[in-house]
Amino acid sequence: MRVLRKALFEKAGGDTYGDLVSLSGALDLSGLEIQDLTGMYLLVSVTELDISGTKVSDLAPLVSLTNLKKLTAKNIQLTSLAAGVLPGNLEELNLAENSKLAQVEENAIVGLAKLAVLDLSDCAVLTTLYLNDTQDLTVKVENLTELQTLVLTGTQMAKFSIEGMNKLTHFYGNKQQPGRAGRR
Repeated sequence: MRVLRKALFEKAGGDTYGDLVSLSGALDLSGLEIQDLTGMYLLVSVTELDISGTKVSDLAPLVSLTNLKKLTAKNIQLTSLAAGVLPGNLEELNLAENSKLAQVEENAIVGLAKLAVLDLSDCAVLTTLYLNDTQDLTVKVENLTELQTLVLTGTQMAKFSIEGMNKLTHFYGNKQQPGRAGRR
């Protein structure tokens, strides 16, 4: 928390909470020794945030950042992405290179109605990916070699490549009911 507070006040150019509230536009916190995002709710005008290379493992403190359009969180300590932890107005989400991210849970992405780009490339241990009921979006999924379960039921996406997903054993598309299924 100390590292985050110090970095935020430095970026704001002041030392009051009013200074933090006035922060707007892009905020780059990449590479800092940040572990906890508690207190981010004050950054109501930030539209872009980069926390790549930090020690953050929980994105839930960002849910109240309603003006946030772009989040870059590459190579952090995230192990799972649950529903309801990200602000609904996100347009671009980059979670590439997260070596501990094992699953994107059911409905984690569907609540992001404005999301246009999702990057999950090089998430080496990602085994479960739910993209159920999502709108048409660009999904980057290069090198998801450990992916075993992929759920695309109800999606509006016209194209989705499963190339290189050699361990995929459970695939659910628009023509299937959820349950156990073989590779199609």
